[in-house]
Amino acid sequence: MRYILVAMIMAIFLQGDEVKSSVTTSYEILDFKNSIQKNEGNRYSFGADIIVDASQYQLSYEKTITDTKKPPLTKDLQVSKLFAKYSYKLDNGVKVNFNHLNVLSDNIAITNHAKSYGIGLGYGFGKNYYVNFTQYYSDFRVFDVYQSDLKFDYKFALDDAKIKLTTIVKYLDLKDKNSNSFSKNADDDYVTLGLKLHTHYKDYHFGAGAFFGKRVFAVMNDGFKLQHHAMEFDKTYMVGVGKNIDDFMLMLKYVYQEATELPYKNDGVEVSNVVASLTYKF
Repeated sequence: MRYILVAMIMAIFLQGDEVKSSVTTSYEILDFKNSIQKNEGNRYSFGADIIVDASQYQLSYEKTITDTKKPPLTKDLQVSKLFAKYSYKLDNGVKVNFNHLNVLSDNIAITNHAKSYGIGLGYGFGKNYYVNFTQYYSDFRVFDVYQSDLKFDYKFALDDAKIKLTTIVKYLDLKDKNSNSFSKNADDDYVTLGLKLHTHYKDYHFGAGAFFGKRVFAVMNDGFKLQHHAMEFDKTYMVGVGKNIDDFMLMLKYVYQEATELPYKNDGVEVSNVVASLTYKF
């Protein structure tokens, strides 16, 4: 991880033919209904995205504080995570990516200090089509997860609107899940299908998406989310709107998910997230 941090800092000072940078900060409100463990929470995050010629360096840090039910828990949940990604685009349209995800601290779950690694290969077909396959390995300390992601993007223009449609298929294979009470109620494997839409019209952005099929302990958001708690998510729906203001972009997003808390076999949990983010491009 420290080598990725050093590389990102060095990239800021590199003199390349093309340098693009942005920083993003966000605030998120989480609400849990029908949960045995959680009431509500807040998440803070900060990230950077630096493009130098054919290289792209991405880094994100997040901190989550969740009010818990006592009992069964004895204290509130505090989690911090760090995500990093490096991508390199070759002249022939091929793009390689390397991911690292790290649960820096979790004061309750046995998956504290979990780590995940990913390596991927993408290819662009002209300006309209892009396909990427990324293989992840997640070490949750007492069990492992092998995850395969296949993503397909299709971009096109409709009058003055730029539109991107994305299809995602995720396959997760759990190893040694019966070795502990945290993951033993999970299935051996999962298949999840995701659909996303993003529209950019003048200074406005609109996004929507959904995931169908159960998943647990999954890497999400192109390697910038790691679900390390024993919650088996099912239906996921999301919608977002944004606006460019000079060099800034303000985005509001709402996410609704249904889940089962696996250790207690408690289904019918509803998780709602409201996210506000601000991005500065320079």
